Amino acid sequence: MKRLGVLLLRMYVGPFLMTFFIALFVLVMQFLWKHIDDLAGKGLEWTVILQLLFYASATLVPLALPLAVLLSSIMTMGQLGENLELVAAKSSGISLLRLLRPLVVFIVFVGFGAFLFSNYLMPVANLKAKNLLSAIRSTRPTLELQEGIFYQGLSGISVYVGKKDPDGKTIYDVMVYDHSRGGLGASRVTLAKRGRIYPTTDENYLVLELNDGVRYDDSDFYLQTYNKMRFFKESFKKQQLWIDMSSFTVDTKANRDYLKHSYTMMNVVQLQEVYGSIRSDLRKQQLYEANQNLSALNGAAYSNSESAPMAPMLETEAAFAKPQLSSAVVQIDLKRESAKQVFSKPEHQAILAEAKNQWNAFKQQAEQRIQNAEATDKNLVINRVEWHRKFTLAFACIVFFFIGAPLGAIIRKGGLGLPLILCILIFIGYYVFSTLTEKSAKNMNLDPFFGMWLSSLVLLPIGLFLTLKVSTESPWFQWETYRRWMRNR
Repeated sequence: MKRLGVLLLRMYVGPFLMTFFIALFVLVMQFLWKHIDDLAGKGLEWTVILQLLFYASATLVPLALPLAVLLSSIMTMGQLGENLELVAAKSSGISLLRLLRPLVVFIVFVGFGAFLFSNYLMPVANLKAKNLLSAIRSTRPTLELQEGIFYQGLSGISVYVGKKDPDGKTIYDVMVYDHSRGGLGASRVTLAKRGRIYPTTDENYLVLELNDGVRYDDSDFYLQTYNKMRFFKESFKKQQLWIDMSSFTVDTKANRDYLKHSYTMMNVVQLQEVYGSIRSDLRKQQLYEANQNLSALNGAAYSNSESAPMAPMLETEAAFAKPQLSSAVVQIDLKRESAKQVFSKPEHQAILAEAKNQWNAFKQQAEQRIQNAEATDKNLVINRVEWHRKFTLAFACIVFFFIGAPLGAIIRKGGLGLPLILCILIFIGYYVFSTLTEKSAKNMNLDPFFGMWLSSLVLLPIGLFLTLKVSTESPWFQWETYRRWMRNR
């Protein structure tokens, strides 16, 4: 039995590694195609591209790993069934559950490794990938001057080259349009018969050296500050334009601290600490607001007792302070008289305006508190979503094994034919359903626990049911039952 378990592990590990790297390669190519616009035309070094692909592949493991577990399980058990090895094992008194025991232990270790990867390596990979991608996006395209085309990748100037020598440095019929001063159009133009373009020794600047040229400046035409518009013309034998190349290189060492505050960059402990801190701040804020409201009520009660020590005001009474007249509180019995009868028209209008201002201020304050509360709740939800994500990867690997193994024993087909089709259908359904529930959780329409676990919890009983029925040799999960049924019709 021990040798059989070792043989089964060898049969499983090969397809598992193969399908994992194939799935990872396909997902990385999809990532590369998605961000091709950010990478094209910037003259990136191959080391930078390899770094980006390495970090991106690490972030795509949560998709590739469950897919590899599912496909390799179907392939391995399908191959055993196709070679009648499952029948031989059953005839020897080895049940399916006993046969799967070594693979179950292996998958448990894979799940534990998936949790460690998701908790410790994934945050670092997410930070590195987003940091590098942000640096690439902020990098300008490579300075490549082409014949007969204006190059506009430089800040404030456009360069036209009529002809280039094969050495790539000597250029002819050069035009430089300086539009660095906004609103002045192409008021400053430089023309040169020839020139050279080369980097400095430290490669921080690119020198555009022009020879035998003329510089024109008619800024007054756009400014229109003089009745007689001036026109400048300057001839030169040699002129140099230095171009800062720092924006043309990828700063892979840039420290973008704002990315570290994202929940995808944190592990379980850090997420829990942030969650507790937010909850603590929320409780302190609620306690502060409750104390403020209590102080306001106590102050109002004290004011009423000073102005009317006999008894508090009835519901039909109202207190008004005459504006700009006195600080005394005037009580009005609304059953007997109205405010218009007590106050003059200017005083009444001032009271209404003050009441309206106070109401608007109260309304804005209430709306701001509602927005802050909603933002805090959404922040807590996203925190819980990322916290649960650390565990769902490991659990999904175990669930997919208990779905793939009995399916392979049922179809009894190895290779990448029917197993691949079944795997794609199952995984697409799982991915779509999990994506929808996760979005519902982030939109606060579903509890974060169910948003992250519901897709796996739905598949778990299906996998256990299939495993149980196949291990008990239920006729409903044998192809011969349906073949006999078709022949009898």
